[in-house]
Amino acid sequence: VIIDEEHLFWSKTADKSAQVLKNINPKLEIRISATPKTLSYNVVNVQREDVVREEMIKECVILNPDLDDRGQNELQLNEMLIDKALARRNQIAEAYKRLGVDINPLLLIQLPNDTSETLTVEDLKIIEQVKTVLDVKYDIKTENQRLAIWLSKTKENLDGLEEKNSLTDVLLFKQAIALGWDCPRAAVLLIFRKLNSNEFTIQTVGRILRMPEQHFYSDSLLNKGYVYTDVSRDRIQIVADDMEYLQKNILCAVRRDNIINVE
Repeated sequence: VIIDEEHLFWSKTADKSAQVLKNINPKLEIRISATPKTLSYNVVNVQREDVVREEMIKECVILNPDLDDRGQNELQLNEMLIDKALARRNQIAEAYKRLGVDINPLLLIQLPNDTSETLTVEDLKIIEQVKTVLDVKYDIKTENQRLAIWLSKTKENLDGLEEKNSLTDVLLFKQAIALGWDCPRAAVLLIFRKLNSNEFTIQTVGRILRMPEQHFYSDSLLNKGYVYTDVSRDRIQIVADDMEYLQKNILCAVRRDNIINVE
């Protein structure tokens, strides 16, 4: 018996799974998880570097590329983040087209992440702003299937969302896809975080790590994941184990054009 996401086997609601396993009474169990809980002398650890080498997941994830968040109020910053994230999604889409690959990359927009699925006033405000910007500026809305919504009380355009050439460009969600959701075309993640902790880990951005065809492309743009967040640059913290994989945006000084040399 192969048990995927085996850590869920230890949850309070796993009684039925335990009964099925008891009925089968297997001679051998293979339990798989990113966060295993079963104690065993027969543990096989798969290193992230090995999976990258096999070209099954992205070679790295870049936080807030090309983003300067200084001097922005909240509404301005939110709109700029949407603009930047969508522009990156469009760049990736064009790169696929140049290579003749039939994949429509997906932008994931995650609402403030708290411990419940209940929508707060803050959530509703961000939802309204996101939907308005996408509709008015980019003609992305649920009516033309370019926008999907996956919330506890609202689910729209989810059928076929995981297909590589789905019409949907953007998914708005909250907690729904935190675990176990497989959509390899997901390429860009925009996180509106209102947490006490600003710590980023690979688990935070796991939904955009998969390579859609399990190999790297000649255009390196397609071999990286991209994450935008409203956490200010100087407050982003990356856990030590993920420092090499998660890359923070670095601002560079650039010489202005048309400067006359002083002799």
